[in-house]
Amino acid sequence: MGLLYLNYANSLIIKIWQQNIYIPHITYSHKIPTGVKMNSVIRLDTRGRLVIPNEFRETLDLKEGDNVLLSLDSKTNTINISPLYGENDYLIKMEIKFGDKPGSLAQIATTLSKLRVDLIMTESKSYERGTKARWDIVADISKSNLSIPEIKNELIDTGFVEDASIKQISRDLLHH
Repeated sequence: MGLLYLNYANSLIIKIWQQNIYIPHITYSHKIPTGVKMNSVIRLDTRGRLVIPNEFRETLDLKEGDNVLLSLDSKTNTINISPLYGENDYLIKMEIKFGDKPGSLAQIATTLSKLRVDLIMTESKSYERGTKARWDIVADISKSNLSIPEIKNELIDTGFVEDASIKQISRDLLHH
């Protein structure tokens, strides 16, 4: 048994749960089409390890030895797994607090782009509607010519950022 996505003229996606089915005039691909969300229930082994399902690995082009970022959100009891492509020595975690006004997030994103900060994973939340918001970011600063304190100062100097916490992510642990 396996999961197979069939695509007919880029308009019809069919899930087939049996292997070796022949349907004329329909092509199939092992890659999951863009935009399709998948879920899988997996079990931890006795050593606390889990296996990422093959369909997920193929879709994300993950191979043995590739690095992934595990992020724990203890407020929601969730773990997020994100593939990391490239160097891991320049990963940072940012928590940016800013005024919850239209355009503020875009202005901060523009500043980060100008500083050559590559956003890997982001989540923004309004925690006092219309007043205060927070943007949590995991980013790669390998292309930026600024240090972490300089990036923080540039963000504060925009006038949109009220406070910023920026920490380097170690190879093995995501520091709080």
